[in-house]
Amino acid sequence: LDRNLTSSLSYGVTANGLSGHASNGFTADDTDAVFALHLFEDWLGDLEDPPARYEVEHDHPTFELFNNVKVGNQIRFGKDGNFSTVYNIINVVKSTYDTAVTSGNDATYNFAKKVVTINRGYTAADRALTGDEPNTIQIVNTSLPSTVASPEAAIFETQPIESAELDIYYEASEIFDIADLNANKNLQFKNCFAFGNGVESNRIRDDFNAPLLGKGVRVNATLQKPYQEQRKSNGLIYGGLINSNTEFNESNQFIAAEKITKDLNPIYGGIQKLSARGAGARGDLLVLCEDKVFKVLANKDALFNADGNANLTASTNVLGQAIPFAGEYGISQNPESFASYGFRAYFADKARRAVLRLSADGLTVISDKGMRDFFSDHWDSYSDKLYAAFDERNEVYNIITDTDEQVSFNEAVNGWPTRLTYSPDFSGVSLDNEYFTFKDGYIYIHNLPNRNKFYNVTSDSSVNVIFNDAPNKAKTFKALSYDGVAGWQASITSKPSDQTGSITDWVEKEGFYYNYIKGTSSTAKDFNTQGIGKPNATISSGSPITFANPVNVNVQIGDAIYTNGSSANATVSAIATDRLSITPSTGLAVGTSDFIYVVKPASLFTNSATGNAILVNMTKAGGSTGT
Repeated sequence: LDRNLTSSLSYGVTANGLSGHASNGFTADDTDAVFALHLFEDWLGDLEDPPARYEVEHDHPTFELFNNVKVGNQIRFGKDGNFSTVYNIINVVKSTYDTAVTSGNDATYNFAKKVVTINRGYTAADRALTGDEPNTIQIVNTSLPSTVASPEAAIFETQPIESAELDIYYEASEIFDIADLNANKNLQFKNCFAFGNGVESNRIRDDFNAPLLGKGVRVNATLQKPYQEQRKSNGLIYGGLINSNTEFNESNQFIAAEKITKDLNPIYGGIQKLSARGAGARGDLLVLCEDKVFKVLANKDALFNADGNANLTASTNVLGQAIPFAGEYGISQNPESFASYGFRAYFADKARRAVLRLSADGLTVISDKGMRDFFSDHWDSYSDKLYAAFDERNEVYNIITDTDEQVSFNEAVNGWPTRLTYSPDFSGVSLDNEYFTFKDGYIYIHNLPNRNKFYNVTSDSSVNVIFNDAPNKAKTFKALSYDGVAGWQASITSKPSDQTGSITDWVEKEGFYYNYIKGTSSTAKDFNTQGIGKPNATISSGSPITFANPVNVNVQIGDAIYTNGSSANATVSAIATDRLSITPSTGLAVGTSDFIYVVKPASLFTNSATGNAILVNMTKAGGSTGT
């Protein structure tokens, strides 16, 4: 209640607590907390048809203020928009109507008066805000009447109890883009009827025990940990059934309430490759981890006896017992090296420099069949993918070992008989007994009659053979033969003498090809070497070379000249009784202490290769047919 003071509603504070009806305000030495309110006739006269004696309960704004000045209410004073602190009314004395005669005027005024006591004297701080003569009084708190009447029905509102343990959110009908995160959105969500007067009903037809307007069953809760992606590299999960005959497809359903997961021991690394083995009731799932290989029983489980042997039993589990294969091998991080054919599977464990075969007898390290050091040496520096495939037509497992090289394992020979000098971009594939590979975005078919043409590049065929029977004994290798087609050429190198020879022309007999080895180079260690002796004079210009004794009759024109084991890069051009002429005639300087000998041409005088072993390289021009 807020009313401006006029001469009709005056106040005052004096030492005795009452100043009459004059507006003399507050004085500086006010210590008493008493003031008087006067209600005069000119206010009362505003009423239509005023009674003879006026009661203050009339319906008038001034009366409302006057009546609410009562014990228990609070009051403050103001002037020009500034207000004092709030004071508590602790005592009110209402006087009867008085008649006062103003000085010099016989007019009679009727008024009512209340003497009000507040809880403390008017403070200096409040006086600084309102001055000594405030012109506004505000009732800032009034007591409610003991009885409240309303024409509307009674409304009672319940206060919900918050549950600290449960923080759930019901799903609304709209879907918003994640880009609108943190933006305010109005939801078209309603769970009650509102009647406009504060009353709400959450029941259909607002009837007793009627169905509730629910919020639905799709509810979400907050997580204690931040929501983020989690990668489980050592676990399996499967979806629902799919049956194309009955058009039944639940492959996209992953029901967490059912047992749809299978976890493996994480110490074996992540799962790199899955492959189905067998069919029907005998089938299982092959799981290749980085450091271990398992078979997971499908639609069955294993019961182990006391001796460790397992008995299979029917089970409702889609994935049953995980049984490891013997051997501490896995597939490393190279699932591209996996290839299978029939009941066999092949793969590489690069971390252990091994290539393995998984068959009915378990794991076998096939890289130990003469190729252990080969793979170890090549894979130490090779960091690319180990692409591999099975060529069903040739029944070989091909695996990349270097940038431009593959090797092949053949079950028929139980070894690695072939090295391939081409490298596809990734694994090949066999289809309808044909082998296909991919290069630069194109698909290529192999096994065509035109040999050694890979990715439009023609290469020569090459076969390397080592003959090292009784390797601790020196032998003489005189001839070679082979079974095949014409057109092959042979290059031979003996060890440790390093004699070289070749066969370019062959004699064919009953499908076999034969010929003697013809030398292509000779050294001082060869049998076609003839010593001459020391010259009897120093030779500076290089020709002729004279000897004290006649020259050996075995020396012939064309023999190579050697001095003290080193080639002179010259040959004999003429022979006299005690001297030799050489070509070229310059550049050779020998002294009387140098020993001179000749080596006869290997192509003319050598028809064998001597050494503990020989290396034979068979080549055939590419693009031709045959084997």
